[in-house]
Amino acid sequence: MRRIIPLLIIIFLASCAATSGPSDRSPTIGDKNSPSNIVIKFVNSIIANDFESAFKYIHAPITDKQGYVARMENLVKDSNNRIINYNLLATRIIGDVTYVVVELELELNTGSSEKSLRFTKNQYVLNLIDSKWKIVSDQCIENCIEIEKVN
Repeated sequence: MRRIIPLLIIIFLASCAATSGPSDRSPTIGDKNSPSNIVIKFVNSIIANDFESAFKYIHAPITDKQGYVARMENLVKDSNNRIINYNLLATRIIGDVTYVVVELELELNTGSSEKSLRFTKNQYVLNLIDSKWKIVSDQCIENCIEIEKVN
């Protein structure tokens, strides 16, 4: 019995040494039409206020491009928040549905000359539509900011 315990410890340590440690890299993006890459292109378009480009990555059957662009421009104009950076955290593909989680770095304008930063996590849901991944919905899942209605 005494000989087995050191042997088990050696086997355990060897197996731990063979595994890689935690990675500080983002999940693999994949090809240019992968769900992860679609979300990255969408978020980059939103950061650049290029809503016409952002429209290419969403599935919005109830609105046209002009309506979407106008609505997004008004939303940005009326908002105190601005996305300044992001970090892709996870992608999970289940058949024709994909969930992508992104951490967004927001710059909050408090009305004074000071600006503060806040990090939120958003989940984007993509569906495979006509053989292309399209964002069908998104929602904040952590550290969300309440949107105040303007009267």
